Amino acid sequence: MSFFPKLRSGTVLQYPTSRTICSRVRVLRFVDGSEQRFALQKDFQRKWVVEYSGLDDQEATELENFTRDQAASGERFAFEDPWDGSVQDNCRISGDGIECLYTGPGDNSIRVEIIQEPD
Repeated sequence: MSFFPKLRSGTVLQYPTSRTICSRVRVLRFVDGSEQRFALQKDFQRKWVVEYSGLDDQEATELENFTRDQAASGERFAFEDPWDGSVQDNCRISGDGIECLYTGPGDNSIRVEIIQEPD
């Protein structure tokens, strides 16, 4: 299994970034109007939106190649969650989750959406 590449500084991402954790939920509505909700999966889906700016050409090329290859192949990879340092397996690049902007030498930006699928 491949690992999401780190920046030259050894970090996984730059700030600002976001992480969401969600699960599919079933809602039961009762006659009195009240509701009861429960998760349909025992595991939760995690999603990270990772944004990079000011990347040098080598870092930008490495990140772009990795994300495009992973998105095209659909293969899963491991991603280090920057919030707690845990390595999350079974991650993939979201469908249209790659944006690259090359504005000049050493001034590149990339935005990637990473989703961890429940086992």
